[in-house]
Amino acid sequence: MTGPELPDGLTLVERDAVESTNDEARALAREGAEEGTLVWAREQRAGRGRLGRTWSSPRGNLYLSLVMDSSLEAAAQTTFVAALALSDALDGLVPNDHTVILKWPNDVLLDGRKLAGMLAEWVPEAEKLVLGVGVNVAAAPADAQHPATTLRDAGVEIGAADLLARFAGEFEPWWRTWKRAGFAPIRAAWMQRCHPMGERLQVNLPDETVVGTYQGLGEDGALVMETWDGDKRRLTVGDVALIG
Repeated sequence: MTGPELPDGLTLVERDAVESTNDEARALAREGAEEGTLVWAREQRAGRGRLGRTWSSPRGNLYLSLVMDSSLEAAAQTTFVAALALSDALDGLVPNDHTVILKWPNDVLLDGRKLAGMLAEWVPEAEKLVLGVGVNVAAAPADAQHPATTLRDAGVEIGAADLLARFAGEFEPWWRTWKRAGFAPIRAAWMQRCHPMGERLQVNLPDETVVGTYQGLGEDGALVMETWDGDKRRLTVGDVALIG
């Protein structure tokens, strides 16, 4: 296998098929892998997303995980960094009659359907973070909780290796910006690319469902909502659906 060249600061580790790229990256982190180690696999046999959900992972899609120096407290911020990088990687690739937006906390939507997701996991033994990214390049699950789509559905013909190269090229400068300047510039850029202010949302929490309108992103990455009864809520966890 011959993978793409990555920017300085990123080191590629290629795999054909794995249980999960996050599991591979976690194992490498425990063995002393340096920040910037990027695991790329053609297939995952047991890919996973947020909240323990299965992530359908056939060949043809993009699956990668990065080892990062970060704190547990900042873990959620890294998913915003990855979402921005993927958004930039898709710019000029997705035709103008299709729409790419970002959805809190870690999804990239294409024409309102899920195209990609991110999963950050802390590795306490190594005191490092693993950031996983999955993109539906050629295949999407038909039975996903939220409707899913692919780049191919939008007429984009690109291989996983080429998309990896584009993503890595955009991720590295956003990553440096985050490490140098903190979350503020990431937050500002993310808010420019997400669903519009006032969008109606439904957020499913473990013990309740919150319905209201999107009012922005907190300085720590929390979702800010105004509920139907006028209360302001700051949510740091939850499963979000756009309800128009």
